[in-house]
Amino acid sequence: MIFQPTLLLIAVYVTCAQATKLPSFFTKCKKSDTNIGVCLVQSGNAGMAQFSKGDDGYHIQSFSPLKLPEMYIDVNGGLYINLTDVEILGFEQTVLKKAK
Repeated sequence: MIFQPTLLLIAVYVTCAQATKLPSFFTKCKKSDTNIGVCLVQSGNAGMAQFSKGDDGYHIQSFSPLKLPEMYIDVNGGLYINLTDVEILGFEQTVLKKAK
Protein backbone atom coordinates (compact mmCIF):
# COMPACT_ATOMS: atom_id res chain seq x y z
CA MET A 1 0.00 0.00 0.00
CA ILE A 2 2.92 2.38 0.59
CA PHE A 3 3.77 2.43 -3.12
CA GLN A 4 0.36 3.74 -4.27
CA PRO A 5 1.78 7.26 -4.76
CA THR A 6 4.29 5.77 -7.20
CA LEU A 7 1.49 4.19 -9.20
CA LEU A 8 -0.41 7.46 -9.18
CA LEU A 9 2.63 9.31 -10.50
CA ILE A 10 3.07 6.78 -13.28
CA ALA A 11 -0.59 7.19 -14.23
CA VAL A 12 -0.09 10.96 -14.38
CA TYR A 13 2.95 10.53 -16.65
CA VAL A 14 1.05 8.20 -18.95
CA THR A 15 -1.80 10.69 -19.19
CA CYS A 16 0.62 13.56 -19.85
CA ALA A 17 2.54 11.49 -22.37
CA GLN A 18 -0.60 11.13 -24.46
CA ALA A 19 -0.81 14.91 -24.73
CA THR A 20 2.85 15.68 -25.39
CA LYS A 21 5.84 14.24 -27.22
CA LEU A 22 7.69 11.60 -25.22
CA PRO A 23 11.34 12.16 -24.32
CA SER A 24 13.86 10.00 -26.19
CA PHE A 25 14.51 7.74 -23.18
CA PHE A 26 10.87 6.58 -23.11
CA THR A 27 9.72 3.74 -25.31
CA LYS A 28 6.17 4.17 -26.52
CA CYS A 29 4.23 1.00 -25.65
CA LYS A 30 1.37 -0.18 -27.84
CA LYS A 31 -1.87 -1.38 -26.22
CA SER A 32 -2.02 -4.24 -28.70
CA ASP A 33 1.45 -5.54 -27.73
CA THR A 34 1.20 -8.98 -26.09
CA ASN A 35 4.24 -8.10 -23.95
CA ILE A 36 3.02 -4.63 -22.96
CA GLY A 37 3.93 -5.28 -19.31
CA VAL A 38 7.61 -5.74 -20.21
CA CYS A 39 7.55 -2.59 -22.33
CA LEU A 40 5.91 -0.57 -19.54
CA VAL A 41 8.45 -1.75 -16.98
CA GLN A 42 11.43 -0.90 -19.21
CA SER A 43 10.04 2.48 -20.21
CA GLY A 44 8.91 3.27 -16.67
CA ASN A 45 12.31 2.46 -15.19
CA ALA A 46 14.02 4.70 -17.73
CA GLY A 47 11.57 7.48 -16.91
CA MET A 48 11.87 7.10 -13.16
CA ALA A 49 15.65 7.42 -13.31
CA GLN A 50 15.43 10.61 -15.38
CA PHE A 51 12.33 12.30 -13.92
CA SER A 52 13.23 11.68 -10.27
CA LYS A 53 15.80 14.46 -10.74
CA GLY A 54 13.14 16.77 -12.14
CA ASP A 55 12.77 18.10 -15.67
CA ASP A 56 12.26 21.78 -16.43
CA GLY A 57 11.17 21.03 -19.99
CA TYR A 58 8.17 19.06 -18.70
CA HIS A 59 7.63 21.25 -15.61
CA ILE A 60 8.38 18.35 -13.27
CA GLN A 61 9.92 19.08 -9.88
CA SER A 62 12.49 16.79 -8.30
CA PHE A 63 11.11 13.75 -6.46
CA SER A 64 14.10 13.65 -4.16
CA PRO A 65 12.63 13.84 -1.60
CA LEU A 66 9.02 13.22 -2.67
CA LYS A 67 6.92 15.43 -0.39
CA LEU A 68 3.27 14.58 0.25
CA PRO A 69 1.08 16.74 2.49
CA GLU A 70 -1.01 13.69 3.46
CA MET A 71 -0.98 9.93 2.86
CA TYR A 72 -3.84 7.61 3.81
CA ILE A 73 -3.22 3.85 3.98
CA ASP A 74 -5.93 1.20 4.41
CA VAL A 75 -4.40 -2.18 5.22
CA ASN A 76 -7.01 -4.85 4.43
CA GLY A 77 -9.83 -2.85 6.00
CA GLY A 78 -8.55 -3.49 9.51
CA LEU A 79 -5.75 -0.99 9.98
CA TYR A 80 -6.05 2.62 8.89
CA ILE A 81 -3.02 4.89 8.85
CA ASN A 82 -3.17 8.62 8.17
CA LEU A 83 0.21 10.31 7.77
CA THR A 84 0.86 14.02 7.32
CA ASP A 85 3.90 15.92 6.02
CA VAL A 86 5.41 12.77 4.48
CA GLU A 87 8.86 12.84 2.85
CA ILE A 88 9.85 9.78 0.84
CA LEU A 89 13.58 9.45 0.27
CA GLY A 90 15.34 7.33 -2.35
CA PHE A 91 12.70 7.71 -5.07
CA GLU A 92 15.47 7.86 -7.67
CA GLN A 93 16.31 4.25 -6.78
CA THR A 94 12.76 3.01 -7.47
CA VAL A 95 12.63 -0.04 -9.73
CA LEU A 96 9.41 -1.18 -11.37
CA LYS A 97 9.20 -4.96 -11.44
CA LYS A 98 5.80 -5.68 -12.95
CA ALA A 99 3.13 -3.85 -14.91
CA LYS A 100 -0.09 -4.94 -16.58
